[in-house]
Amino acid sequence: TGINAEYGGTFDTHHRIGMVPGMLTPAALSGLPRVLSRIMATALLMLAAYKRLCRGMNRPEQRVKPGVRQAAEGAAAPPYGSGMCTDDFGWRSHLVPSTCPEEASHELAALVGLRAPLSPTEATEAVRRMLFELWPLKPASGEPYWSHADCTRIAASLAAEMAGSGWFQDEERASPRLRDWPTPAPPYVPTPLWIRVPQMIAYGMGSAVLSSVFHPRTIRTTTSTLRIYDSDPNRTSNPRQPAMVLVHGLFTTAVSMGLLGYLLSHSRRVLIMDLPDFDYGHSFATQGEGEDEGGSESEGGNAD
Repeated sequence: TGINAEYGGTFDTHHRIGMVPGMLTPAALSGLPRVLSRIMATALLMLAAYKRLCRGMNRPEQRVKPGVRQAAEGAAAPPYGSGMCTDDFGWRSHLVPSTCPEEASHELAALVGLRAPLSPTEATEAVRRMLFELWPLKPASGEPYWSHADCTRIAASLAAEMAGSGWFQDEERASPRLRDWPTPAPPYVPTPLWIRVPQMIAYGMGSAVLSSVFHPRTIRTTTSTLRIYDSDPNRTSNPRQPAMVLVHGLFTTAVSMGLLGYLLSHSRRVLIMDLPDFDYGHSFATQGEGEDEGGSESEGGNAD
């Protein structure tokens, strides 16, 4: 009824129920420019906020690193290659050399998810899995890598040293116990743009709020450029209430420690670090001379 009155009675009873035919009347379309102008104003406001709040922010990674891609290709490669270019098939030369035989046998059994004793086929598969764990890039590098005969010889070398211990047996089993080994997937999924932009604006707003409560500073070292939020740079350390440094965890920034830092700052000096190269953070790895920006000389001395 309100819509019908607003547009001068252009909606009849049928149109009030269906709505779509009535929306196509000239009176209804007269408000379209106003709607479009509001949409444009909102888009411009979001663009301005994006540029203002996301300045200097680490953008989320959108490409798979070469090492991760090569490891995923290696997992999809054939399990056995043409063979390693060596005549030494002792287990210490190819498996973890610092471990004792008992620990190496335990690791092999854990990789196949079986209990001792392991049959020759099970031990060979366990050796292959361990070789892939140690050198995941080898199968996709184009270089020769381990063959079935190589894994069998390495497993036999360890079994010979562990003879009589109960970890290995010489006979094959009538029914196989091996299960499929899930191939590792690349630990990366690109973030869609419609999620990435609001996340950047949200983290930017959080950083702006944190900067209004704490004193943001940028400290450059020989390996990184760090953003640090200091609650009171001029406050001297108290032995009974020493300064506290808060470090955030994975998949977040210093913004996640803001509320805790604010509550603790009433009784002591609090510094919140932005770890380098985290998505949406303001710290990044670099190479350069160490210096302190964003504060006086006394603040630089307190930071040291």
